[in-house]
Amino acid sequence: RPIDPSDATKFVTTLEVYQRTTNGDGTTVDTSQATLVYESAACGGWWGCGPSGSTDPGSIGPLVARAGIRDRTLGLLTPAAATYDASTGTWAQTPCDGCAPDPDRVILRYLAGYPLEADGQVAPHLRQAVVALAAAELKQRICACRESNRRLHMLQQDLTLQSTTTERYQVSARDLDNPFGTRRGHVMAWKIAQEYLLRRGITA
Repeated sequence: RPIDPSDATKFVTTLEVYQRTTNGDGTTVDTSQATLVYESAACGGWWGCGPSGSTDPGSIGPLVARAGIRDRTLGLLTPAAATYDASTGTWAQTPCDGCAPDPDRVILRYLAGYPLEADGQVAPHLRQAVVALAAAELKQRICACRESNRRLHMLQQDLTLQSTTTERYQVSARDLDNPFGTRRGHVMAWKIAQEYLLRRGITA
């Protein structure tokens, strides 16, 4: 039913905006910057620095941890078990047995993504990637001028076909082997993303 423009209760009066950030004050295994996870040993208890007392071979022992960044571009991190002192608001490394092995898993909590511009907008070079990817994903034609529809058709062209009624072309297997898809817009977006893609992080 149409909205009555004379009824003020039918319109939005407030807007709440939320920003997702990382929690820098987490002090538990569920909220801390990092968590070291030790699997239970076959003979009972946990390997390494994990808490003791478990008789379940399928259990795990999580520990609160902190992580330093050795090289953010290469993803080199230095996680270590830590203890938080609420009275002083400081962290200290948790003493650990020198013969203890590395944890079985390390959970790191961080906010990923390319930084926004000073005005809060997406960086210009990534806007092109977003547009190309969105155009490639459209399921039906939009109401636009002839030139815009021609551009949209070009971005939606599936490059695995390698030919049309008027032309033939070759596309490298490397371009087609990307996680976005095989349409021209997918390939264009992936090429832009690759220029700013960080490598998978490893612990050191």
